[in-house]
Amino acid sequence: MAVDDLKAKEIFGEVLQLESPQSRAQHLDRVCDGDPALRCEVEQLVAAVESAGDFIQEPLVCDATIALVKRPVEGQTIGPFTIEKQIGEGGFGIVYVAEQCQPLKRKVALKILKPGMDSQEVISRFEAERQALALMDHPNISKVLDAGRTESGHPYFVMEWVQGVRITQYCDRKKLTTQQRLNLFIDVCRGVQHAHQKGIIHRDIKPTNVLVSLHDDVPVPKVIDFGVAKALRGKLTDQTIDTTMGQMLGTPMYMSPEQAELSGLDVDTRSDVYSLGVLLYELLTGTPPFEKEQFRKASLDEVRRIIRDEEPLKPSDRISTLRNNLSNTITEQRSVDVARLSKSLKGDLDWVVMKALEKDRDRRYESPAALAADLQNYLQGNPVEAGPPSKVYRIKRFAVRHCGSIATATLVLLSMTAGTGFSLRYAWQADQAAKTAETSKDLANERLKELQAKQLQLESEQEKLLDEQQLSARNLSLAKNAVAKLVDEVASQKLIAYPELSDFRGSLLETANEFYTQLIATSSGDHQLYLSRAEVRRKLNRTADAFDDYQHAVNLEPKSSFAHQVLAEFLQNTLHIEFHNPEAALDHAQRAVELSPDDSHAWYCLARIYRHIPSHRDKAVEAFLKASELSTDVATKALHLGAAMELRRKFIDAIEAYTKGIEADPPQLFHLFLSRGICFSKQKLHHLAIDDYNRAIKLNAFHYETFRRRAHAWMAINEFGKAASDWEQSHKLAVHLQPKFRGLLDCYLQIDDWSRAAALLSSLPGDYPHAAGLLTRDLYLLIESSHDDELIDARNQFIDKLAQHLETVGQLEQLRRVSELSRPSDK
Repeated sequence: MAVDDLKAKEIFGEVLQLESPQSRAQHLDRVCDGDPALRCEVEQLVAAVESAGDFIQEPLVCDATIALVKRPVEGQTIGPFTIEKQIGEGGFGIVYVAEQCQPLKRKVALKILKPGMDSQEVISRFEAERQALALMDHPNISKVLDAGRTESGHPYFVMEWVQGVRITQYCDRKKLTTQQRLNLFIDVCRGVQHAHQKGIIHRDIKPTNVLVSLHDDVPVPKVIDFGVAKALRGKLTDQTIDTTMGQMLGTPMYMSPEQAELSGLDVDTRSDVYSLGVLLYELLTGTPPFEKEQFRKASLDEVRRIIRDEEPLKPSDRISTLRNNLSNTITEQRSVDVARLSKSLKGDLDWVVMKALEKDRDRRYESPAALAADLQNYLQGNPVEAGPPSKVYRIKRFAVRHCGSIATATLVLLSMTAGTGFSLRYAWQADQAAKTAETSKDLANERLKELQAKQLQLESEQEKLLDEQQLSARNLSLAKNAVAKLVDEVASQKLIAYPELSDFRGSLLETANEFYTQLIATSSGDHQLYLSRAEVRRKLNRTADAFDDYQHAVNLEPKSSFAHQVLAEFLQNTLHIEFHNPEAALDHAQRAVELSPDDSHAWYCLARIYRHIPSHRDKAVEAFLKASELSTDVATKALHLGAAMELRRKFIDAIEAYTKGIEADPPQLFHLFLSRGICFSKQKLHHLAIDDYNRAIKLNAFHYETFRRRAHAWMAINEFGKAASDWEQSHKLAVHLQPKFRGLLDCYLQIDDWSRAAALLSSLPGDYPHAAGLLTRDLYLLIESSHDDELIDARNQFIDKLAQHLETVGQLEQLRRVSELSRPSDK
């Protein structure tokens, strides 16, 4: 809870003028009514004065007032650091952004003791925070870089500058899902666990003390502000720190019951676990366990009572009770509706949060690491330790992960049990009848017949139920296959090639997306459903959603080689810079091979990723050869072997491999003809290459790569008219790529089609990314020799647009080269 420091100091000065403790307490009751944090701040200042001894009395008020004026200002130098601006202020210190020039040039955060706050206790706390941070070295805790004293003797220390926002604000701005929030929170737990291992309790964990910054586009949470930290063993400094009776250290909203007690002395690591639980509660629901307004209006004693005695609502129940405007905001920030959010929190996450918030610390998690481990259990679909410790619950969690196979087995088991029960019941009745009326054989026989009839009826119903179960499973399988086939058909290059069908294609894909979403709602543990939906979303260009689904599938089934393969291919092949991550793609491809070392497709996936890394070409060859070795059909073996030979530049061997695959007449004929055509082209056997490209186009006339390759071959034998047609068709089909028009422009110029060449140049924007290939000296002079005014004007206008763009973005070297095009040649 933020406190106005100037107001606190004003009240502090008024309180010092009152002599008796009773009059001071009455004055604080009146001026701090409804603001326990403000009262706590003033009480800390008074306690600091009283602990400093008799030499500080009324003059302190004047000194503190003067010191407020003497605080550091922008441009002032403290040691090797130059202050730029103030970014924070707490009870004891002020934090500035400063610039260090020597020996390193960097931005830092400089924390200096607040002028006027130089009592022994405050200095001791300041030194304790500095020592606490110096003990730690963890990526999720801010680091101490330097320390010293100002010329006036005030201590300061220098930390890394965490240029981030508080964790709750980051999660809401990025609209992170529950899973993404949990992954970020687990990192926070690891940072606090590190502090505990170093013997430090933070005692003030809250959103403003957990900042998130981006490191190589990866969010990294940092725990900051150890100003009220406590040592578990020994002392942080040689100076004594006394906690005054009645003094609350920390922020009440996030404070554990034992920390809120009057002494606050009996506090251990489980106090931080409680504060982490409050933070987790707020990350999941958008609000703390207790209303902020309730704390703001309550007296200090009432705040302590609430923390100590009142039980908060479970997170799922809290979501259900939010006001409409607040619930709409919170669910929008999590990209899910209220009902689904409440349902997702119900059960495991409710138990985890409420175990962290236990009033009795013996019932909490023993450490932040234990809390993080239980959240990992939840994310991986394993039983959480916070759940009911019963076999029934663990069986239930097992059933959630294996619902498909268990459903059929349960049905059969129940049917058999019911049949046995009926049999035993009627057998007993028949036996009793025989004993009590041995002479009534007719009655016994009649009962026996009834039993047999019931047994036959039960068996018939059992078979019917099994048939219905099998029919339901079969129908669901057929539906999945039908939707998968629909996705393949509507997303094929055939439909993409016709822009007028784009709305129809999008509508069909959205239908498929909704189908998978509804299935996921009832089978959220099925990673295959997430993979299927990811493919649909990728084809809808919803790249971020597709990435989330791929990632979720891998998290659900981390030992699925196929899940790692498709995620690797996505990270390597996506055109979105934000998600294109070759290093991560390589990690997942290698993991796929580790999980399924005998899977030829896993090796093929790894080979394709190696192929894009120049230093890994040899590894790519080995991976292609391994994929070929493991393949079970002739054509696939040939494709992989040919790829390996191409990388070795053994094109004759590659051609032989592809020819062997073609002779098997497999479904992969298109890829085999295309690959062999490429090898023929590299051997300068262009007519043979064109023949193979023609065969490939007959098999698939909607693949841009085939037309592009054939265009190159036509140009190699000076058939520029045919090449121009292929270039145009290639660009038409490659709707997801930025075309490179150099080849097409070359063809237009070679066949003297000045009009189409001029139209092409006129259509290009100034920021066209492949402009360098269009503005060579040779092309410039070739256009000049055409003597066609329209073409020359189009060229000059394009050069002007390009020069203007290069000047705007500051690419001066390229601008110089463009400018030199119009100068006379030295030759």
